[in-house]
Amino acid sequence: MSAEGDIQIGTKVMLRGGGPEMTVLTRSHNLVYCTWKEGEEMRQGAFRLDSVERAPRPAHRLLPGPPEPAEARVPPMASSADDGSAPTSASEPREAD
Repeated sequence: MSAEGDIQIGTKVMLRGGGPEMTVLTRSHNLVYCTWKEGEEMRQGAFRLDSVERAPRPAHRLLPGPPEPAEARVPPMASSADDGSAPTSASEPREAD
């Protein structure tokens, strides 16, 4: 896998000798211009293309699947009886008068 074909604008890279993850802002034939965060400060610099490689993709950046749906709680249906009896749920049979 050649670095020239894999590294484009927006690619996450790091120096072959180690260091922070950087984002490629632009590149020329043999240079990449990158930005990275150091503490609270943003840094920028130019590096030879053969001195950087793609940064590994950490597993924690993968998006999880959709959340499990919560069970819906349906209140029992109100009785339509006019006799003042207490409402019953749909699963309980109602005695005939």
